[in-house]
Amino acid sequence: MAARVVVTHYTDPWSVWCWAIEPQLRRLRERHGEHVDFRVRLGAILETPVPPDFPREDVARMFAAARRQSGMPLDPEIVLRKGSDTTVRAGIAAKAAALASPDRADAYLRRLREAALVEGLDVEELDVQEAIAKETGVDAASFRDALESEEATREFYGDQAEARVRGITGFPTVTFRGPLGEEVGVTGFQPTEAYEAALRRVTGARWVDQPPPDMRAFLKRAGRVATAEFAEVFDLLEDVATTRLLEMEKEGAVRRVERAGGYFWEAD
Repeated sequence: MAARVVVTHYTDPWSVWCWAIEPQLRRLRERHGEHVDFRVRLGAILETPVPPDFPREDVARMFAAARRQSGMPLDPEIVLRKGSDTTVRAGIAAKAAALASPDRADAYLRRLREAALVEGLDVEELDVQEAIAKETGVDAASFRDALESEEATREFYGDQAEARVRGITGFPTVTFRGPLGEEVGVTGFQPTEAYEAALRRVTGARWVDQPPPDMRAFLKRAGRVATAEFAEVFDLLEDVATTRLLEMEKEGAVRRVERAGGYFWEAD
């Protein structure tokens, strides 16, 4: 199929449900990447400081539900420890990274999510943002310039305005726009089948998955991935995926990293 489908992810780096759909989005990239143009629009779950009676314990229970449903490692207690009152500055930092080093934007956003939801770092803090920029290969001078010039801030609020004009009020929202302009949105935590159905609707065609990539090549290219992501890309049950990854670990092909109640895997 020559025409590409534009897939736009409206997201906040702090969003636990955006983290929960990382397996589904990674599968889209790996199995339909030749036909899909991926884009990201940043927003903020919390634009203003939370009130004193903010129900943090209820939100912690929701985080635990996201971990159970998605299989993605995360720390449900993070919301109880989070010091910042908004989630705006992390989104601005992600825009700064995209402006400074467009080819590292995805890696930076992914690392923001891990830092916030798995490691419990406050990604609203400038020193954390700059450390992640250095770690992910974002040009440091350009990153700081994008922040200090407020170009990243303007870009961030431009994304916010676009979402509001389009009636998008929650994260995650993933829209699919076909070559003839038809658009379908998928909101909240949804299985891969929902994204496949959206692809079919906007193209009027039956989409055939590309063959799964070579496992070792995938891990080298993808960087650190959770077991749930590996399982989704390769159409495996999670216990089967774990067994295969443990076999690869014995072969010296991958390295296991335990974080927040789950495992990540990196090519060795």
